Amino acid sequence: MMFFRSFIRNEKGLTLTEIIVVLIIISILAVAAVDRFIDLSKAANRASCKTNQLSLRTAQTLINAKSMIENGTSHFATDLNELKPFLKDNKLPVCPSGGTYIIGPSGSISCSIPDHMIRK
Repeated sequence: MMFFRSFIRNEKGLTLTEIIVVLIIISILAVAAVDRFIDLSKAANRASCKTNQLSLRTAQTLINAKSMIENGTSHFATDLNELKPFLKDNKLPVCPSGGTYIIGPSGSISCSIPDHMIRK
């Protein structure tokens, strides 16, 4: 009987305070990881959008080159749908963040989200 009493008294374990401290530390680490993941997702969307803009600019350059060869005049698309024949599967790329692509003066291509614009 004495053996069981000493066993129960010497039993080691975590107190409620220690468990709460561990949970708080884990929560802080989880918040930091989620914040970093969100930042990486935004950076990936921005990079994807810029790649799409470069594809559209390449299509715009091809339209101009074709016009120069066929007509001897410079011509840029004024509507995004004119670029479809020069894009993969005749499909316009879509901004992953929900922005829209805009054709500006002299055929420049940009995204409606300011953070996604390609700087020269």
